[in-house]
Amino acid sequence: MVQKNTTYIITFLTLFGIVFISGCVGSSGGINAELPDNLIVASLCDVTDEESFINACYTAKAMQNSSYCERTSSPDSCYLETVEYKKDASLCEKFWPVGNCTESEYSYSDNMYCYQQQGLREGCYSALAIDTNNINLCGKIENHISNTACRAGVRKDESICEEENEHRARDICYLAVALVKKDLSICDNIHEKWSFAPINKDVCYDSVIAAKGDLIYCEERSYDSDFKRERCYKGIFESIIKEAIMKNSASVCERIKDQKIDNHTVDLCYRVFEGADYYATFCMDYRSACYHNLAILNKNPSLCSKIVSEGEYAYEEWNCYETVAILKQDKSICDKIPTDSSKSKKSRAYCYRNVAISKEDSSICDSIDVKYAHPKYECYSIIGKKTGNTSLCKKIEKKMEEYGSEHPLYSKFKSLNEECLSKNPDE
Repeated sequence: MVQKNTTYIITFLTLFGIVFISGCVGSSGGINAELPDNLIVASLCDVTDEESFINACYTAKAMQNSSYCERTSSPDSCYLETVEYKKDASLCEKFWPVGNCTESEYSYSDNMYCYQQQGLREGCYSALAIDTNNINLCGKIENHISNTACRAGVRKDESICEEENEHRARDICYLAVALVKKDLSICDNIHEKWSFAPINKDVCYDSVIAAKGDLIYCEERSYDSDFKRERCYKGIFESIIKEAIMKNSASVCERIKDQKIDNHTVDLCYRVFEGADYYATFCMDYRSACYHNLAILNKNPSLCSKIVSEGEYAYEEWNCYETVAILKQDKSICDKIPTDSSKSKKSRAYCYRNVAISKEDSSICDSIDVKYAHPKYECYSIIGKKTGNTSLCKKIEKKMEEYGSEHPLYSKFKSLNEECLSKNPDE
């Protein structure tokens, strides 16, 4: 079986409407593990209004039923992930339209979107053809540059790239073959003058190194800046995370033994987002991100404890517990979030809120410390609206009376009460 480098191969192309698809992370090794049964109850995906959670939730659900991609804010990215897992070529047709993007009925903006969709569709077929070693899928690709890269990738033969006369087209083809063969020497064929374009020798080297998954290449290769070396490490770490997810194996995360990305950068990220209403999970180190994904995939809170977190910037571990608690509808998992700081106490309060909403269980709202009035009464408001239980709205009214109209939070609680009663205007 062809080694699984499809998501590298679909990473580079949307800009040109040619072959590769953006937004995916590559993996290494022959991976085809089954996802856990009953992975996610779809209704839980809307428990919070945090877009990243909603998208990740429905994308995971789409692995079982691709129609859930339409509930994400980026269906294209979702379909690409689903194609990678299901190996279903029919999903490539989700990207419209089939035909000539220069037809007069398209406006300029529609014309650009048409080319983008054409690139996504053809990149989808190309990646799947290479991954499944099915050259017939290359025949569905009309663009000659994409078609050449597809055939060369499936055949693992860079000599096919010489069919193209333009160096840009050959470079795209060489990149595809280099990734499939994991052969750095093929990158040397890429045209030097295109060094500032999206596809150049550096991009090819870093992409192949990431596909090989060995940090030694980043350490031994000469770079003219720390940024470029960190980009090399980043590619490898992302490939390991994807492999861990597809194999559903926490042991794979242990291959990220040393965090090569500057710790100062991570710390700065936390400080930039300090005080935000959402958790800065994108600040976490790569090994922690690996465990975080697997904890959610398996609804296993013990994996959250492997996440590296320090002091007041432990958002990622707390967020992991909260997400698993929502998915399992288990308030007790929220209790794993400590209460030794104001930030952690607030995190636990929102965890209770979201579990309560997922279960439509207002008794959990009761357990939220009154010091965190907004999540507590927002909890009552949302459940009251969903269930039509106006007694929960009265709890909000009582708090409004306690505050009085001059209190700075009065108007916010008034809005919560109106929202609570919105399904019961006659009450």
